[in-house]
This record gives sequence, C-alpha cells and structure tokens, in this order.
Amino acid sequence: MVFPDFELPQLTLGYNPLLKLWRMPMPWFNNTAYLKMIDSMAIIIAQAYQLARSRLASASSHVMRAMMQRDQLFSQIQWLKRELEILRQQREDCPVNKRPEFSPEQRLAILQLMSQRN
Repeated sequence: MVFPDFELPQLTLGYNPLLKLWRMPMPWFNNTAYLKMIDSMAIIIAQAYQLARSRLASASSHVMRAMMQRDQLFSQIQWLKRELEILRQQREDCPVNKRPEFSPEQRLAILQLMSQRN
C-alpha cells in the first residue's frame, strides 16, 4: 500500500491568518486545570490496572494466577534493569579516580556476569 506524501503542519508562534487568531504551541501546559485533569486521568488508569491485577491474583484459575505472577515478575525485572542502567550510567559519569575499589573476587564475579550476559 502506498501512502500519499504530505507534510505535517508546523506549530509556530504568531498570527495564523487561516485560523484568525494567535497560536501558541501546547497552551494546555499553561493551564493548571488541564494539568490536574491529566494527572487525575493517569491516576484512574493506574488504579484500573491495579484492580485488574488484584482480580487476576485472586482468580481461581491456575493459568490466570500463573499469568499474573509472570506479569508481576516481568515488571519487577524491567524495574531492576532500569535501576541498574541508571546506576551504571552514574558510575560511568564518575571520574576514574573516584570510582569504588573492588576486590579480586568481586572483579571475577563481575567478569563472569558480563560474559554470561553477552
């Protein structure tokens, strides 16, 4: 399927003669009522997700409970990966002479983990 070529409109400051008004990009950032509404929508979505997970956890089906446990473990793994990524970036940004010292056993364990990961 071939899509026709088109250009997306540019958001610019200034007067737009087609709309006959002054345009500001993303004006909803300036209004706290919109930000409160966006925040409350995010809270509602998070609560709905937690409710669905709690219902799966209390399901009588073994398959549903296993799926919920798998989902929970997967999310924990993702959080730990993100935390490790942040800590590694912090370590890389630290000057070499201020990095922590590792014992030979710790260095060997780190190298073994790196070889298993790659």
